[in-house]
Amino acid sequence: MSRCAWCGRPIIWIRGPDGKKMPIENGFTPYKRHDGKGWSNKLYTGAGGVIRCIILPEDRADEADGFAHMFHICPKKPSYHRPRPLTRREKFKAQYE
Repeated sequence: MSRCAWCGRPIIWIRGPDGKKMPIENGFTPYKRHDGKGWSNKLYTGAGGVIRCIILPEDRADEADGFAHMFHICPKKPSYHRPRPLTRREKFKAQYE
């Protein structure tokens, strides 16, 4: 487990279906299996499998078919032209270089 560099939320890294590493939320999200009609979401298993489903709110978790991880989307991540914030160790090293 690690933390997001921008918002600090706990995330885990898995290999997605295409083999690339991807960040997912550490907590589980309740879902209901997709019936084939309308719009659906993607959730991920810890092994990198994909589940097409409808995400349920927390208050309807008792109706869920299961729980899986959601892709991590950081609300505080800046646009791509900005670098990530420096860690404390990197700031310390930069002072003495």
